[in-house]
Amino acid sequence: MSSDLVKRRRRESQKGSAMVEFSLVFLLVFTVIYALMEFSRFVYCYNVLAGATREASRYAMVHGSKSGAPATASDIQAQVERWGIGLNASALTVTTTWPNGNAPKNGATC
Repeated sequence: MSSDLVKRRRRESQKGSAMVEFSLVFLLVFTVIYALMEFSRFVYCYNVLAGATREASRYAMVHGSKSGAPATASDIQAQVERWGIGLNASALTVTTTWPNGNAPKNGATC
């Protein structure tokens, strides 16, 4: 009779240890999945921002200082915001620079 009691206590303690092991493994797996999702989001944002800057640069080249409608800094920023799908537009900082002598002149036409 005492061996049956020992076996039952051992089984109950194993159930408790299985619960603890499950919770530790679950936390580890959940953390890895969350980290993977965050890394994927980072890569997505990086690629979208790279594409947006590429399109804004293309827009600036086509609408250069010799163009009939030269691109301004606000036009280029609007292009980045337009192509930045899924990004927070208010958090984007666009810095526009021109080589010497190529900056658009306000109100100037060719």
